[in-house]
This record gives sequence, structure tokens and C-alpha cells, in this order.
Amino acid sequence: MLLPAMVLAHSSTPIQIIFFGALISASMSTASSGLLAPSALISENLIRPLFKGKLTDSHLRWILRGNVVLAAMVSIYMATQDSNIYELVASASILLLVSLFAPLTAGLYWKKASSSGAVPVMVIGMSVYLIAATKELQISARIFGLLASIFAVIIGSLAFPRKNLTYELS
Repeated sequence: MLLPAMVLAHSSTPIQIIFFGALISASMSTASSGLLAPSALISENLIRPLFKGKLTDSHLRWILRGNVVLAAMVSIYMATQDSNIYELVASASILLLVSLFAPLTAGLYWKKASSSGAVPVMVIGMSVYLIAATKELQISARIFGLLASIFAVIIGSLAFPRKNLTYELS
């Protein structure tokens, strides 16, 4: 609140209007990106491959809209659980750690990593984290989620090996 207080105390009304208009614009842009990005990723990368080309653009658009509403509900729930912005940013970064870090790292550095083995990892890592977060434990729940994610990516990639694909460079 230091910068808005300085603008209110030491600037003219037109400058205040421009400043707060830009601040609201940046906030709305960030919020819309925060809703649209996960919704598009879920629709395009998880749901569309399940239907193997049988979805029309109209159906996919309705699925995307539903995912926007779902992402908004999850965001509202998270915002009501934490009292300050620091806790909200920490909660958002936990998703990256327990769900995405292990499959991404395995995909980059492990030759046996497979995409079909990586999909359940995201659910398993977050589920273990959420369960561990409800318990009073000596070790952080993040560690349990990360370890579960690592073990799941190993087991999933070995259980569902990657098919040999050849790519042509053009």
C-alpha cells in the first residue's frame, strides 16, 4: 500500500486516475490470464486427447467455458482459505512443485519417461499433498507431495512405456 498512498498524497487528480486505471487494468489482465491458461491447458491437453478427434469445436468451446468456471471456483476457494497475498502465492507455487516438477524434469532428463505415465502423476502429487496438509506432521506436506510425484512418475513411466515414435524434421 506504500505506492498507492504516495500517489494519493503527492500527485494530482489526473495522475491518480491514470495510476489507478493502470493498476486495475494490470490486475484484471493477470486475473483473466490466471483463469484462461489452466482452462485452455486442461481442455486442449487432457480432454481433447481423450476423445481422439471426436470433439467438434463447439463442444470444445463449451468444455473450455466449463473449465473457466471450475478454475474460478478453485481460485475463489483458495482466496478464501488464505488471508494474505504471500500465502496465496505460496499456495500457487505448491501446485508447480507437487504436480508439475517431477513429470517435467523426468520428461527432460529421463529417456524412459512417458506422457501417459505423467498424467496420473499430477493428480497423485496434489492428492498426497492435500491429504498430508490436513495432518499435523513433523515434515512439510510439500515434501510428501513431491516424493509421491517422483515415485508416481517412475512407476507410471515404467508401467506405461513410451511408444517408439519417429519424427521427421522439415
